[in-house]
Amino acid sequence: MKQTFDHLNREKKERVIGAAVREFGRYGYEKGSTDRIIKLAGISKGGLYEYIESKEDLYLYTLDSIYTELYDHIASGIRSGAGDMPADMLVRLHRAAEEAVDYYIARPEALSLIVKAAFVYDGPLVDRIRKIFRDHFEKLFGDVDASSYACNRERLFDLSSWILQKTRLDFLREFHKGDGEESIRRSYLGNWDFYLSVLRKGIYES
Repeated sequence: MKQTFDHLNREKKERVIGAAVREFGRYGYEKGSTDRIIKLAGISKGGLYEYIESKEDLYLYTLDSIYTELYDHIASGIRSGAGDMPADMLVRLHRAAEEAVDYYIARPEALSLIVKAAFVYDGPLVDRIRKIFRDHFEKLFGDVDASSYACNRERLFDLSSWILQKTRLDFLREFHKGDGEESIRRSYLGNWDFYLSVLRKGIYES
Protein backbone atom coordinates (compact mmCIF):
# COMPACT_ATOMS: atom_id res chain seq x y z
CA MET A 1 0.00 0.00 0.00
CA LYS A 2 1.12 3.59 -0.58
CA GLN A 3 2.26 5.67 2.37
CA THR A 4 -0.81 7.85 1.90
CA PHE A 5 -2.94 4.94 3.17
CA ASP A 6 -1.14 5.00 6.51
CA HIS A 7 -2.02 8.67 6.86
CA LEU A 8 -5.76 8.10 6.35
CA ASN A 9 -8.01 8.71 9.32
CA ARG A 10 -9.10 5.53 11.08
CA GLU A 11 -12.75 5.69 9.98
CA LYS A 12 -11.92 6.01 6.28
CA LYS A 13 -9.25 3.31 6.45
CA GLU A 14 -11.72 0.93 8.09
CA ARG A 15 -14.28 1.69 5.37
CA VAL A 16 -11.81 0.80 2.61
CA ILE A 17 -10.64 -2.41 4.30
CA GLY A 18 -14.20 -3.35 5.28
CA ALA A 19 -15.35 -2.92 1.68
CA ALA A 20 -12.40 -4.99 0.43
CA VAL A 21 -13.15 -7.78 2.93
CA ARG A 22 -16.76 -7.86 1.82
CA GLU A 23 -15.90 -7.85 -1.88
CA PHE A 24 -13.07 -10.38 -1.84
CA GLY A 25 -14.90 -12.50 0.73
CA ARG A 26 -17.87 -12.80 -1.63
CA TYR A 27 -16.14 -12.98 -5.00
CA GLY A 28 -12.53 -13.97 -4.39
CA TYR A 29 -9.55 -12.24 -5.95
CA GLU A 30 -10.16 -12.95 -9.64
CA LYS A 31 -13.81 -11.86 -9.69
CA GLY A 32 -13.45 -9.15 -7.06
CA SER A 33 -14.08 -5.65 -8.41
CA THR A 34 -12.37 -2.45 -7.32
CA ASP A 35 -15.37 -0.58 -8.74
CA ARG A 36 -17.64 -2.30 -6.22
CA ILE A 37 -15.12 -1.65 -3.45
CA ILE A 38 -15.13 2.04 -4.36
CA LYS A 39 -18.93 2.10 -4.19
CA LEU A 40 -19.05 0.20 -0.89
CA ALA A 41 -16.37 2.40 0.67
CA GLY A 42 -18.02 5.60 -0.55
CA ILE A 43 -14.90 7.02 -2.18
CA SER A 44 -13.92 8.00 -5.70
CA LYS A 45 -11.90 5.81 -8.06
CA GLY A 46 -9.14 8.40 -8.07
CA GLY A 47 -9.32 8.49 -4.29
CA LEU A 48 -8.79 4.73 -3.99
CA TYR A 49 -5.74 4.78 -6.25
CA GLU A 50 -4.22 7.52 -4.12
CA TYR A 51 -3.88 4.82 -1.44
CA ILE A 52 -3.18 1.61 -3.36
CA GLU A 53 -0.85 0.55 -6.15
CA SER A 54 -3.21 -2.04 -7.66
CA LYS A 55 -6.04 -4.47 -6.97
CA GLU A 56 -3.43 -7.07 -6.00
CA ASP A 57 -1.88 -4.61 -3.56
CA LEU A 58 -5.22 -4.00 -1.87
CA TYR A 59 -6.05 -7.71 -1.81
CA LEU A 60 -2.80 -8.75 -0.14
CA TYR A 61 -2.98 -5.92 2.38
CA THR A 62 -6.56 -6.88 3.24
CA LEU A 63 -5.71 -10.58 3.55
CA ASP A 64 -2.76 -9.82 5.81
CA SER A 65 -4.95 -7.53 7.95
CA ILE A 66 -7.55 -10.28 8.40
CA TYR A 67 -4.93 -12.89 9.30
CA THR A 68 -3.49 -10.45 11.85
CA GLU A 69 -6.93 -9.83 13.32
CA LEU A 70 -7.75 -13.56 13.47
CA TYR A 71 -4.46 -14.75 14.94
CA ASP A 72 -4.34 -11.90 17.46
CA HIS A 73 -7.85 -12.95 18.55
CA ILE A 74 -6.74 -16.57 18.89
CA ALA A 75 -3.53 -15.77 20.79
CA SER A 76 -5.30 -13.39 23.15
CA GLY A 77 -8.02 -15.93 23.86
CA ILE A 78 -5.60 -18.75 24.57
CA ARG A 79 -3.47 -16.62 26.89
CA SER A 80 -6.43 -15.23 28.79
CA GLY A 81 -7.78 -18.73 29.37
CA ALA A 82 -4.61 -20.71 30.03
CA GLY A 83 -1.99 -18.08 30.84
CA ASP A 84 0.63 -19.69 28.61
CA MET A 85 0.52 -21.19 25.14
CA PRO A 86 0.34 -25.03 25.28
CA ALA A 87 3.71 -26.46 24.21
CA ASP A 88 2.14 -29.48 22.49
CA MET A 89 1.25 -28.82 18.83
CA LEU A 90 -2.02 -30.75 18.85
CA VAL A 91 -3.19 -29.24 22.12
CA ARG A 92 -2.45 -25.76 20.80
CA LEU A 93 -4.29 -26.50 17.56
CA HIS A 94 -7.36 -27.53 19.54
CA ARG A 95 -7.23 -24.43 21.73
CA ALA A 96 -6.81 -22.31 18.60
CA ALA A 97 -9.91 -23.93 17.06
CA GLU A 98 -11.92 -23.17 20.21
CA GLU A 99 -10.96 -19.50 20.00
CA ALA A 100 -11.25 -19.22 16.21
CA VAL A 101 -14.84 -20.45 15.96
CA ASP A 102 -16.23 -17.37 17.69
CA TYR A 103 -14.33 -15.14 15.27
CA TYR A 104 -15.67 -17.14 12.32
CA ILE A 105 -19.25 -16.79 13.54
CA ALA A 106 -18.84 -13.05 14.02
CA ARG A 107 -16.87 -12.46 10.79
CA PRO A 108 -18.01 -14.96 8.11
CA GLU A 109 -16.98 -12.71 5.20
CA ALA A 110 -13.48 -12.40 6.67
CA LEU A 111 -13.28 -16.19 6.91
CA SER A 112 -14.59 -16.49 3.36
CA LEU A 113 -11.75 -14.22 2.21
CA ILE A 114 -9.24 -16.57 3.86
CA VAL A 115 -10.87 -19.69 2.41
CA LYS A 116 -11.07 -18.27 -1.12
CA ALA A 117 -7.38 -17.32 -0.94
CA ALA A 118 -6.57 -21.04 -1.05
CA PHE A 119 -8.14 -21.24 -4.52
CA VAL A 120 -6.20 -18.42 -6.18
CA TYR A 121 -4.32 -19.82 -9.19
CA ASP A 122 -2.14 -16.87 -10.23
CA GLY A 123 1.42 -18.18 -9.75
CA PRO A 124 3.27 -15.18 -8.26
CA LEU A 125 0.22 -14.17 -6.23
CA VAL A 126 -0.09 -17.68 -4.80
CA ASP A 127 3.45 -17.45 -3.46
CA ARG A 128 2.67 -14.16 -1.72
CA ILE A 129 -0.58 -15.52 -0.28
CA ARG A 130 1.23 -18.57 1.08
CA LYS A 131 3.89 -16.36 2.64
CA ILE A 132 1.23 -14.31 4.44
CA PHE A 133 -0.38 -17.48 5.80
CA ARG A 134 2.94 -19.05 6.75
CA ASP A 135 4.20 -15.93 8.53
CA HIS A 136 1.09 -15.78 10.70
CA PHE A 137 1.03 -19.53 11.28
CA GLU A 138 4.67 -19.47 12.38
CA LYS A 139 3.96 -16.59 14.74
CA LEU A 140 1.30 -18.64 16.53
CA PHE A 141 2.75 -22.14 16.26
CA GLY A 142 6.46 -21.65 15.59
CA ASP A 143 7.59 -22.39 19.14
CA VAL A 144 5.61 -25.61 19.71
CA ASP A 145 7.40 -28.73 20.88
CA ALA A 146 7.20 -31.25 18.01
CA SER A 147 10.12 -33.37 19.21
CA SER A 148 7.99 -36.36 20.22
CA TYR A 149 6.20 -36.71 16.87
CA ALA A 150 7.19 -39.27 14.25
CA CYS A 151 7.13 -36.77 11.37
CA ASN A 152 9.34 -33.71 11.17
CA ARG A 153 8.12 -30.24 12.02
CA GLU A 154 7.64 -29.10 8.42
CA ARG A 155 5.48 -32.10 7.50
CA LEU A 156 3.41 -31.57 10.63
CA PHE A 157 2.92 -27.91 9.73
CA ASP A 158 1.88 -28.85 6.19
CA LEU A 159 -0.67 -31.34 7.52
CA SER A 160 -1.98 -28.81 10.04
CA SER A 161 -2.39 -26.26 7.24
CA TRP A 162 -4.46 -28.74 5.23
CA ILE A 163 -6.72 -29.43 8.23
CA LEU A 164 -7.16 -25.69 8.77
CA GLN A 165 -8.28 -25.23 5.16
CA LYS A 166 -10.64 -28.22 5.37
CA THR A 167 -12.29 -27.21 8.65
CA ARG A 168 -12.68 -23.59 7.54
CA LEU A 169 -14.37 -24.63 4.31
CA ASP A 170 -16.64 -27.04 6.21
CA PHE A 171 -17.49 -24.26 8.67
CA LEU A 172 -18.63 -21.96 5.87
CA ARG A 173 -20.80 -24.70 4.38
CA GLU A 174 -22.45 -25.28 7.77
CA PHE A 175 -22.79 -21.54 8.37
CA HIS A 176 -24.64 -20.97 5.11
CA LYS A 177 -27.09 -23.75 5.95
CA GLY A 178 -28.27 -21.54 8.79
CA ASP A 179 -28.42 -24.30 11.42
CA GLY A 180 -27.73 -21.95 14.33
CA GLU A 181 -24.57 -20.89 16.11
CA GLU A 182 -24.41 -23.69 18.67
CA SER A 183 -24.93 -26.39 16.06
CA ILE A 184 -22.24 -24.85 13.87
CA ARG A 185 -19.85 -24.56 16.82
CA ARG A 186 -20.39 -28.19 17.85
CA SER A 187 -19.88 -29.43 14.30
CA TYR A 188 -16.70 -27.40 13.83
CA LEU A 189 -15.12 -28.44 17.13
CA GLY A 190 -16.28 -32.03 16.62
CA ASN A 191 -14.36 -32.13 13.34
CA TRP A 192 -11.24 -30.89 15.13
CA ASP A 193 -11.70 -33.50 17.86
CA PHE A 194 -11.79 -36.19 15.19
CA TYR A 195 -8.81 -34.99 13.16
CA LEU A 196 -6.60 -34.41 16.19
CA SER A 197 -7.56 -37.76 17.71
CA VAL A 198 -6.52 -39.51 14.49
CA LEU A 199 -3.25 -37.57 14.40
CA ARG A 200 -2.45 -38.45 18.00
CA LYS A 201 -3.42 -42.13 17.85
CA GLY A 202 -2.74 -43.04 14.23
CA ILE A 203 -5.18 -44.94 12.02
CA TYR A 204 -4.31 -48.53 12.95
CA GLU A 205 -5.63 -50.59 15.83
CA SER A 206 -2.94 -51.31 18.40
